[in-house]
Amino acid sequence: MHLTPDLYYLAFPNDLIYNKILVYTIFTIEVVQTLFIGRDMFAIFVMGFGDLSVLTQLHFAWLTLPIFGGVGK
Repeated sequence: MHLTPDLYYLAFPNDLIYNKILVYTIFTIEVVQTLFIGRDMFAIFVMGFGDLSVLTQLHFAWLTLPIFGGVGK
C-alpha cells in the first residue's frame, strides 16, 4: 500500500499539483481507514474477548465502511 504514492511520484514528476494533492489525499484517507479498522479489530477481538455484547457495538465502523469506502471507489 505504501508503494503506490512513491511510484506515482516517480512515474509522473511533472504532473499537475492538483493531481498530486488528490493522490496523496486518497492515500492518507486509506491509511487512516486502515488504522481505524485495526483499532476496531483490537477493541473487539482483544479487549472484548469473551464478551459477546461487544460484537454489536459499532466503534468506527460507521465511518470506515460507508464514508471511507465511498471515497476509495
